[in-house]
Amino acid sequence: MTGPEDRAHVATADIFQSTAVHDAQTHTASERVRVQDTLALIPEGTGSLLEVGAGTCVLVNGAQVPRKVAVDAARRGLRLATCPTAQASILQLPFADGAFDVVLCAETLEHLPPELLAPAARELRRVARRAVIVTTPWKECLAEGVALCPDCGTEFHLHGHLNSLGPDELTPLFPDATRVDVKGSWRVRPYSPALLAVRHRVFGQRPWSRHSLCPHCRSNRLPKNDRRVAWRVLSALNTALHPRRSQFNWVLLRAWFSPEDAR
Repeated sequence: MTGPEDRAHVATADIFQSTAVHDAQTHTASERVRVQDTLALIPEGTGSLLEVGAGTCVLVNGAQVPRKVAVDAARRGLRLATCPTAQASILQLPFADGAFDVVLCAETLEHLPPELLAPAARELRRVARRAVIVTTPWKECLAEGVALCPDCGTEFHLHGHLNSLGPDELTPLFPDATRVDVKGSWRVRPYSPALLAVRHRVFGQRPWSRHSLCPHCRSNRLPKNDRRVAWRVLSALNTALHPRRSQFNWVLLRAWFSPEDAR
């Protein structure tokens, strides 16, 4: 019998296995900065690294660590790895306790149902000897990324995000940490909730991604709205309301567990 944890794992793996999001290692300027900032958090002297939710394996491939392993729930991205790989769920990693100096989990926890965050964090902690590094969008406005399927009417987040997380939500996931370091990466402009409501309810315009896939009917026919007049006018109004890029796009958290790193 399939439990909720298995269903969440299977659904997530199916979405990533069925779309082209893991077919290339090209990134936007903001993503390149996030990758650099994340790699900078790997401590000097790290002898072994496990990346969980490795995706296109950009991080694990770029890490200067003698022993590396990449894990993902979907096979599609793992073929890009330059190190050993394993297809596995974040909820059941096939490694012994403390098997790796550092465990890295980037842009993954936001995809899990909220009730699975704590079990996933415990599993990351279980296989980490020295530290766990986690990155997610910083307090993402989930409504900004919600699309509407034109075929079945299902609302869904373009990237499958289910959580809006920040330091206050991530830090308690590692209660035995001896120290926690938090860093923000890449400033962005917030989008006014009022303008977002107008875009959605008045103009019926939602975001688009070439990797979109409706989780209900599997349609990928989302309309591309970002060049429409209403979308561009609302974006200009939002820029006038928020001239400064005042929010971080990503939160990077490093939880230490070894006494020698507590200082």
